[in-house]
Amino acid sequence: MAYTASQIIDSALRDLPGGISQDWQDYQLLDYLNRAVRVLDSALASLGSDWVEADADITLSEDGTTASVPTRCMVVKEVWNSANRLTKKTPDFIRQRQRLNGTSTGSPYYWAHAGTNLIFDRTADQDYTLKAHYKQYSADLELTDNMPYDDQFNDELRSSVVILVKAKNSSVADDGKMAGVLTRADYEINKMFTDAVRSRAIARGYVKRRRGDF
Repeated sequence: MAYTASQIIDSALRDLPGGISQDWQDYQLLDYLNRAVRVLDSALASLGSDWVEADADITLSEDGTTASVPTRCMVVKEVWNSANRLTKKTPDFIRQRQRLNGTSTGSPYYWAHAGTNLIFDRTADQDYTLKAHYKQYSADLELTDNMPYDDQFNDELRSSVVILVKAKNSSVADDGKMAGVLTRADYEINKMFTDAVRSRAIARGYVKRRRGDF
């Protein structure tokens, strides 16, 4: 069955002492759950998981040299113009190419990810519909939304909510040590997700090989 964010939050509340659980509203716990999902997204992306891969059409307009990155984009991996893969370069390289190209127009050869835009080496001589392959953050959950990733990480996400609530309450009780307590909680959550992602990757038979692997 598909679990909703509300069900995960209810499960987390059952793991908290009664005195603590009564102090928290669903919207506060939903904020923590979404925070945990973002950490999970980053762990999946950093370990090369296909779970966060996405693609989308982007438009490089005529007379333009930039295009907006896709929605909730973490990092763009590749950009294609029809069957031609454009070459990724640094923003400094692209800007130097733009200076060298001057007012000449044409189809782009090179691209770079700069802030919230993709920048290209040549001014477009027409509208181009390009295909971007990228890593994408999950959309923010509402209480009635189904959990992401086919429920594969529900236990870790529920545990993250519990960890963050306990850390918050501990930091308030121990005034002056909030930053240290929350930093330790973030470290614990990051490690938990990294271990979980590696475990799921092995179970699915999808392990990104590195030099020295056997």
